[in-house]
Amino acid sequence: MEIVCVGEIFNGDVSGSTYEALYLGNKIKMENGGKLTLILAGKDPEQFSKKLSIKGLDNLILLSDPSLEIYDNESYSSAVSNEIKEISPDVIIVPYTSQGMDLAPSIAHLLGFPIITYCESIKFSGNGWLATRVIYGGKLREEVEVEGNKVLITIRPGDFPPLREEAQTNIIKKNVSISRGRIKPIEIIKPALEDIDITKFDVLVSVGRGIGSKENLEIAEELAKMLNGALSCSRPIVDMGWLPKTRQVGSSAKTVKPKVYIALGISGATNHINGMKNSNTIISINKDPFAPIFEISHYGIVADINDLLPLLLEELKK
Repeated sequence: MEIVCVGEIFNGDVSGSTYEALYLGNKIKMENGGKLTLILAGKDPEQFSKKLSIKGLDNLILLSDPSLEIYDNESYSSAVSNEIKEISPDVIIVPYTSQGMDLAPSIAHLLGFPIITYCESIKFSGNGWLATRVIYGGKLREEVEVEGNKVLITIRPGDFPPLREEAQTNIIKKNVSISRGRIKPIEIIKPALEDIDITKFDVLVSVGRGIGSKENLEIAEELAKMLNGALSCSRPIVDMGWLPKTRQVGSSAKTVKPKVYIALGISGATNHINGMKNSNTIISINKDPFAPIFEISHYGIVADINDLLPLLLEELKK
């Protein structure tokens, strides 16, 4: 079985979602046998060849061309699809990022592949592919069956652990000649409020509506600093203007998976849970004993956070 993952360069580096796609690709390879190939396109993708020499990856194909410096659909889909056509894979895996959700349908169209988006799991049954995908913003899941051995799937960032163990990989470097499409990107504009990247922290202290008032954010931020973490939040906090959008956790914002996630006054709406459910350890404090967040928490405390936090900080300072 031939498995192809489409990698992604974002902000000058290989995206974390690329390593998650490799994890799923390697899992399919272990279950069915075959070869796993990663295709990475860019102006100078060779600079990432060392970090992408990963255990389980058979071939790393690097497509180089100046026109691939900034992503545009026509250039990328043409370059990547031409390479995939030569491999003739059974399954193609694309991260469901802002770039991937634009690129994947184009590749599927050019190659004539059926596409399943938002995949949480996929297996080859012998007659075709059986996948589980998320629908209605994570409120429901459905099983989808594709007849035949060809399928393209997209996976959400944070749904799979990264595959990063270094090993020897066969590296193939190719210079491609791609002309710019009709749409010509000029630059990537970062959000003005991108103060920190909450996905990079091992500890997150996340606040919800139950924090009570904007003034109470100060004590939550103090807790985060004492734990060498960062302050994040659920959507109501952003809607009220208390924290910037870049601090929001959820399927419509940032997907995170820290070692420790502390939820303060967060009830646990589906959108929020989908953005943090894969955290290693989830600790929730909420005065509502029936809050949905407790269903996915490893540890839960039924209490008013404004009563509990000062006591917790006092003990930590000791």
